[in-house]
Amino acid sequence: MADGLSIAPSVVALVAFAFESSTVLYTTVRDFQSQDKNARALKYELADLRGVLQSLAETVDNNYDINFDALKLVLLRCGKNCEEYGDLVARCTKHSSPSRPSSRDWISQQYLKGDISDFREMLAGYKSTINVVLANANMRAMTSITPDALEEYKDLIRDTTNDLQEHMKRLEERVQDLTASGAERSVGEDPAWLAMLEEKQSTQEGLKICLQLSAQTEKLESISRENPQVLQ
Repeated sequence: MADGLSIAPSVVALVAFAFESSTVLYTTVRDFQSQDKNARALKYELADLRGVLQSLAETVDNNYDINFDALKLVLLRCGKNCEEYGDLVARCTKHSSPSRPSSRDWISQQYLKGDISDFREMLAGYKSTINVVLANANMRAMTSITPDALEEYKDLIRDTTNDLQEHMKRLEERVQDLTASGAERSVGEDPAWLAMLEEKQSTQEGLKICLQLSAQTEKLESISRENPQVLQ
């Protein structure tokens, strides 16, 4: 499905794509029943991601006045990564069977030059970015907000920003390593190279979202100092 998608489709279509891809991958990982701690952590992260995507789908449907287009590339990468990681798992386990499931091979594989923990953290970044947008949508629907709720929202933005900055740093290091490892013209045609560039763009969009919503939060705090009933 990813081949036919770009950031042109609607947010609704991209949420559906990300949810479908993450659900397929979640089911695949769960069915291995692996006791490897990294595999279990990935399973739980995928379960959380699916829940957040469901919430986003409901929020988009119920808030026609809010523009969610800033999430398009984030959702596209989320769906693509789950789909491509699922393909990697399938290739590594093609000789397994219900009586002899094999998970060790795929757990040790790399995706976009990172290990399974890096992949899980990438999914966590999508989840956190979506959560920031969902929290903002919920705040917009409120007539007032408590100081504690506002502080929690600020913490969410701050933590998400820090995580995305760390992810961006790792991506830049991998891009540099990939560039140094091969001829420049062949690197430019490498699917991993192109995917990492798109992932960098997605991460930049996530950081931009956090920056914009952080500014909105500061504005709300400024207004509340003049009009205390805004925060209750």
